[in-house]
Amino acid sequence: MEELLSLAVQEVSQGQKVLITARGNSMFPLIRDRVDKIVLAPLTTPIRKGNIVLAIQCESYVLHRVIEISGDIVTLRGDGNPFGVECVPINSIVGEAVAIIRCSSREIHKGSLSWWCFQHLWPKSSWCRKVILGVSRRIKLR
Repeated sequence: MEELLSLAVQEVSQGQKVLITARGNSMFPLIRDRVDKIVLAPLTTPIRKGNIVLAIQCESYVLHRVIEISGDIVTLRGDGNPFGVECVPINSIVGEAVAIIRCSSREIHKGSLSWWCFQHLWPKSSWCRKVILGVSRRIKLR
């Protein structure tokens, strides 16, 4: 999987958009493991709080939401992660998610109402996030 992501990163660094299949639950419920596809694109604007970015961390890749920018350090957190955060150098960010394609072929684009809702209404509180994630996973929110 890492080799495929490396190829995708090469394409993004050359200015191309790429489509990858989601792996992992760190961005659940916006992005579902092995179900949704993610459109990655090169960074065309400065990184902002709320963006979903692909970063290199410890020789692997992580796709998480930007929660803070402090100088040259960007703090990332997955929507499906109640507690953990990652701090990465700003130059380790290699691209950003600009669309999520559901298995039903429904697309959620950056800037759309659905995207905005996840960006601004998803709980910031670790406790609230943990409760909502626990309930949604138990009822198998699809």
